[in-house]
Amino acid sequence: MIDVDDDNIWRVNLFEILDIDEDTDAKTLKQKYKELAKQYHPDRFPAGSKEQEEAKDKFSDIGRAYDILGNESKRRQYLETRRLLAEH
Repeated sequence: MIDVDDDNIWRVNLFEILDIDEDTDAKTLKQKYKELAKQYHPDRFPAGSKEQEEAKDKFSDIGRAYDILGNESKRRQYLETRRLLAEH
C-alpha cells in the first residue's frame, strides 16, 4: 500500500504500480487501469481472506496512481516534482 502523504507521493513510482511507461498515452493508461482494477477488485476474493486484504491495498494503490496519472495537470506536477527532487 502506498504509505506516503500527497506531498511525498513523488517518492513512489506510480508508473510501476500501473505497469506502464512514462510516455504511455491516456487511452492505454485508462485500459491498463481498468484491467488492473478488475483483476484486484476486492469483491473477487473471499470475504475476510488474506487475499482480499491484499487486493484492497493493491486496488487502493491502483486507484491513487490512476487519479494522479490520469489527470494531465496532476501528472505533469508529479513528473516535475519527481525529476526536480530526484536530482538533489
